[in-house]
Amino acid sequence: MSHNRRQLLAKVAYLYYERDHTQAQIAKELNIYRTTISRMLKQARQLGIVEIKINDFNSDLFALEEQLKQRYHLKKAVVIAGEPHANHQRKEQLLSTEAALYLKQIIKPNNIVGFAWGSILSGMIGQLQHPIQTDATFVPLVGGPSPSNAAYHVNGIVYDAARTFGGHSLFVDAAAVQESKYIRDGILTSNYFRQIRDCWNHLDIALLGIGGATLQYQ
Repeated sequence: MSHNRRQLLAKVAYLYYERDHTQAQIAKELNIYRTTISRMLKQARQLGIVEIKINDFNSDLFALEEQLKQRYHLKKAVVIAGEPHANHQRKEQLLSTEAALYLKQIIKPNNIVGFAWGSILSGMIGQLQHPIQTDATFVPLVGGPSPSNAAYHVNGIVYDAARTFGGHSLFVDAAAVQESKYIRDGILTSNYFRQIRDCWNHLDIALLGIGGATLQYQ
């Protein structure tokens, strides 16, 4: 590419990025088609004449989010940065915080929001600095966990969520795994469970964990 062409690309970039001229203004000033200006700005970035840097954030994370969205046909993907030497508890806190912020971003008034149980979901609500009032309804998506995981009971999670977001909560008075089909059927046909099932059929948001990656060595 000739020196004159690179100089023209640099001038277009200067007018656009440094002087805040619109592409239409640059096209008129340099007597170049508006669509050509757009291509020139793209070419200036490709050639390294212009480098765009997002301060205080790792733009590689945003690029990874876009790759995940395209690869798995997702509407939204959020990738968070880890911290050097962070322990398991700190990693869970980072995930809980990001999940809480995302819920705050997408929740709408009078939504029906379902929660499963687990350490990440249990840690979500306490991470919000400025809760909002939604009048939403929060419901369990599954029965309670085993006694060994009682700290992550779904009833406690939906209660905390309703209190934080100014909404209502429903509780499930049963464990996730029952001893027999007879007991299971009795729960599913009970009066209190009908309201939960109706909410399941009209969920706006569902939050659940899928666990972490497990590495296996041969």
